Amino acid sequence: KLLYATPTRIFYAATLAIYVINCNDFSIEKILTGHTQAITDFCVPLYSSSLLISCAMDKTIRVWDIEKGIEVKCLTYEWIPLALDSQPS
Repeated sequence: KLLYATPTRIFYAATLAIYVINCNDFSIEKILTGHTQAITDFCVPLYSSSLLISCAMDKTIRVWDIEKGIEVKCLTYEWIPLALDSQPS
């Protein structure tokens, strides 16, 4: 299980979904779904707090728009991405 927090949100990755939780009232704001196998890692890039990047055993890396709760990009690889690191470009 994966967990990440900002001052306003908690991000929790279950097997196939990432939950975006409001820190004020602990309500679920969004549920990001799309991976077809277990999520292995995710990060919120330092350069954009409105995006979230996730990777999974389905050999994909997905970019999500947190505010809209939608996937904006999906990259498929021949290997399984196990970890992510976000650095400014």
